[in-house]
Amino acid sequence: MIYYKCPKCGEAMNSPDPLAGQMVECLKCGLPITVPGPGQTASPAAALRVGLLVLLRGAAFLTALLGIVMLSVSFVKTQWQFVAVGVLLLLGSVVWLALEAIIRELHNIHSELSILNASHTREPVDTDNPQDENAGE
Repeated sequence: MIYYKCPKCGEAMNSPDPLAGQMVECLKCGLPITVPGPGQTASPAAALRVGLLVLLRGAAFLTALLGIVMLSVSFVKTQWQFVAVGVLLLLGSVVWLALEAIIRELHNIHSELSILNASHTREPVDTDNPQDENAGE
């Protein structure tokens, strides 16, 4: 059995080994997916994207944590500078999460455009071949 995830929605999927290399549809979003071969790894671009998303999520978490610490210090020391820094750090964490959402959406758009491009690619018709001209008769 081959276990993998949909690149669009992240749905966990599995297929029998004989389906390796064949196209299947995601059960959740309907995206056509090529079943990876046994032991096949993700492309470097996919690994980089996942790493970037993990980095952004971690940056958002650390920024929010630091903002909460600064706000906590502001309640003890009652200094407005700590409040301002704490609020700015919390807003910064929202920016990190927004960047993560933008990258995910751009990836989804890229996947959908790739699918549309693949579905609209047709083989050119050979106009020199008389069989093609009489195909409608």
